[in-house]
Amino acid sequence: MAAAPAAAPGPLASEKASLESAKASYASTQKPLSDAKSAVSKANSAYSTAKSTRESGQKKVLDLKKELISVNDKLSKAKNQKKNEQVLDVIVKEVESTKAKLSAAEKAVVDAKSVEAVADKDLYSKKTTLVSAEQKAEKAEKSLTEAEKKLSNASKKYNDEKKKSQKAAKEAKKKAEEKAKKDKQKAEKAAKEQNKKDEKAKKKLEKKMKQEKKAADKKAKKEKK
Repeated sequence: MAAAPAAAPGPLASEKASLESAKASYASTQKPLSDAKSAVSKANSAYSTAKSTRESGQKKVLDLKKELISVNDKLSKAKNQKKNEQVLDVIVKEVESTKAKLSAAEKAVVDAKSVEAVADKDLYSKKTTLVSAEQKAEKAEKSLTEAEKKLSNASKKYNDEKKKSQKAAKEAKKKAEEKAKKDKQKAEKAAKEQNKKDEKAKKKLEKKMKQEKKAADKKAKKEKK
């Protein structure tokens, strides 16, 4: 059994298909865009934390350097004042403790700078991804707007042409009806005229036949005599 022929595409089928395709393309850009924005937000937060940690560490280093200068001055004064060994030992331990703290703080700053650099690099990468996602979304949105405009324009054109076609068909129907009416009237008039002619010819023929019959009867009567 032969397959049924495919139905012909309806009006504006191409424009409608283009619009649906544009809608699908635009929709497909929204999740990547949302994910990219979220990733940038998280990366920005991580970078801010790393930066804050590094700045806090650098402040601590400066404070410890000032503290080390202070305890060193304290040790120098104690030596100049020839304090006893017990007092000097306490200050020396204080100097060593401050140096150890400073060393640890400086190492923490180095580590914090490393973490900050990684966070900065990650933030840059996430921002690059976001820019790309935004560009794709903007392009898809532009295509969607154009598809909507094309369908709108095509719909207007189709409706205008449909109205013109309907108006032309209505006028053609009106003209055809008027012509049919005139033709009917003309035919009826011609039929009446023909009926009159036929009636006149009939009467003429009947008159002639009567005259001929009368003449024949008269002739027959003479012949009998």
